Amino acid sequence: ARQARRAARAAYYLRGNFFGRPCGSSAFELAKHQYKHDTDMVWHSLVALEDHFLHDRMTRDEYERMVETMQDEVRELEGSRQAETTVRLEDGTTVSSANADQIVQVAELRLPLLRHWSLYESLMHSQYVATKLHTWTTPGQQKVNTMLAQMGVALSEARQRYAHMSVDLKNSLGLKLDQHGPLYELDEVTFTSFSRQKGHAINVSASDVVEAASAVLELTPLDSDDGFHRALEVLSLEGASLERGLDRAMTLQRAIMRQAGQVITKRGCVNQGPFFVVDLDSYSDHDILCHPLALSRLALFLLAY
Repeated sequence: ARQARRAARAAYYLRGNFFGRPCGSSAFELAKHQYKHDTDMVWHSLVALEDHFLHDRMTRDEYERMVETMQDEVRELEGSRQAETTVRLEDGTTVSSANADQIVQVAELRLPLLRHWSLYESLMHSQYVATKLHTWTTPGQQKVNTMLAQMGVALSEARQRYAHMSVDLKNSLGLKLDQHGPLYELDEVTFTSFSRQKGHAINVSASDVVEAASAVLELTPLDSDDGFHRALEVLSLEGASLERGLDRAMTLQRAIMRQAGQVITKRGCVNQGPFFVVDLDSYSDHDILCHPLALSRLALFLLAY
């Protein structure tokens, strides 16, 4: 009953919001009609689509319908570039070319920035997981530990950086979460997404690019236009800017989770009739969360709780 009331309240709030299709998708359609679409145009359209989904600007059904359309575009693009992305060695073995630039469909987990910190940290700072398990509380953290144990993942390995985890665990992580997640109301922990590989140097997911570009824009002073140029560099997959953006994204995600936990624990969300009000000035991270997108993400977290 409590969840039903919260769902009804969230639906009421969302009645005042409307988001059209991503601008990146519209730009891609225009380029396609002019026969000027290429790998960059497809990729930017996918990043724009992911941005809409991750920031709750479209439902999962709407997202999946648009993903199906983009899957055809990716297959068509990769089919025409197959010869450019592979090299045949003298012994007949086919390997990826050092100059390869390809987009690959992947099953993404709703664990933000997983590839750039540990599995444990990503679970603790995922809005999807946190609102289900209440990971800011001791019982919630115990639930995470229990779920990891049932998955057969040692806590010591879960706390390692993702890059240092065993290959077998990385490959089976999605399946393990699909098997054990429903026991903890984590029924939709995976979704279809895309990653881009450029040679042997860059292999990045669309969701990571969204998080990095958003954080660069959010954590840049409001009176500076430097964030816009840095975000463009992130979208262009420039290594140094992308890494800085990912670091800022982790900072922003920690602040949102920390602040949401404090608001809920201290009962700082006050019912004011048709609205809920939170006075952020009394919390430690108000200087970060005063930005529009960060504030929106915090509000969506509190609505989902």
